[in-house]
Amino acid sequence: MEIGDPAPVLIGIVAVIWGLFFVLFVVPVVRQSRRRQRDIAWLQAHGWRINVVVDRVDTQRIGPLSAAGRLAANPRHIIVAHAWDDPQGRKAHLFSSDPLSGTVADDLPGATVDVLVDPDNPNRYWMDVATLR
Repeated sequence: MEIGDPAPVLIGIVAVIWGLFFVLFVVPVVRQSRRRQRDIAWLQAHGWRINVVVDRVDTQRIGPLSAAGRLAANPRHIIVAHAWDDPQGRKAHLFSSDPLSGTVADDLPGATVDVLVDPDNPNRYWMDVATLR
């Protein structure tokens, strides 16, 4: 290594770029995932369990834009359930599941599923897709 050798500087720049990428993109995803897991655990312990009817299954495409400007493959399905009438707030709510990967049956509309709802904040909920029937 000679004085003025650009290799250490380039290595330092690459390390800073990777560090920024990690802090700006990876850390928030991990934090959001952990927060969601805590919410689900809380709802399982304290939430109201209500039974709702599945209205439809929507497809969400996740991924980078293709050259034509359309979303890339990787479809994920979201189950959307009928509105629920909140006895406290006298307000109807529409619930959707977390994105599901894999195939989802076409005959889901009309099936029932449990949703765990925060009694104090019905906008905080979790659809327990394992209870589909």
